[in-house]
Amino acid sequence: MPKFIFTLIGLGLTTAFGFFYTGLIEFCYYDSAFSSALYDNGLYLPSSIANIGFAWLVAFLYYYGLNSVRLNRWWHWLLIGHISLVATAIFSIYYTELQLDDLGEGPFETNHYTNFMLWNVIFNFLIYVAASFSIRWWSSNCNATPIPL
Repeated sequence: MPKFIFTLIGLGLTTAFGFFYTGLIEFCYYDSAFSSALYDNGLYLPSSIANIGFAWLVAFLYYYGLNSVRLNRWWHWLLIGHISLVATAIFSIYYTELQLDDLGEGPFETNHYTNFMLWNVIFNFLIYVAASFSIRWWSSNCNATPIPL
């Protein structure tokens, strides 16, 4: 029974993040021109989908793709989680910059893209943790990683 509770909590947190993504990002970092350009051109939705997708995909691959006794330590979990962080960082900077350039918005300074990327990476790690605690219970070898409960 507790396995399903953690899964439901993780799915609920992820859904809430997807629903409130624009508000969270704009609360953490708001620049009127940059945030308006992202909002007006609909770039928050692809960023939130990529953020959620990378976190859940990497967690799923760790617990069910790799699923190795040799990788059953918290530092392996954290190292694998960095794949999601790097993918999110690359997507946040390059996709956003390419889309805004193609749409004729900007030019924006590098710190706008960097701040947007940093907040996406922070939220991606939180989603990765939620995804890990949601799906780890059915892994045959890594079900106690990162923290045994």
